[in-house]
Amino acid sequence: MGLIDKGLLTVEPEVLTWAIVVTTTSVDEAVKVHVSDVGAPIPDDLTAVGPGALDPEVWRTPHEDLVALRGETDNEGRAG
Repeated sequence: MGLIDKGLLTVEPEVLTWAIVVTTTSVDEAVKVHVSDVGAPIPDDLTAVGPGALDPEVWRTPHEDLVALRGETDNEGRAG
């Protein structure tokens, strides 16, 4: 049973009858990924995110997150 059947996703009925043709199955673009704890507020403007725009106490790279989850710290007690 899908999300629509369960009532978790609402779509206009006609989108279920449109023909879809996929010619490209991957997107090759460089991206930057950051993670946070569940419940952290999302920045208001994600288009303006630059190197200093995300609070490093809240947002971290997946690598930093994995290190923190393992409990590793550097010489100054910071995860990473």
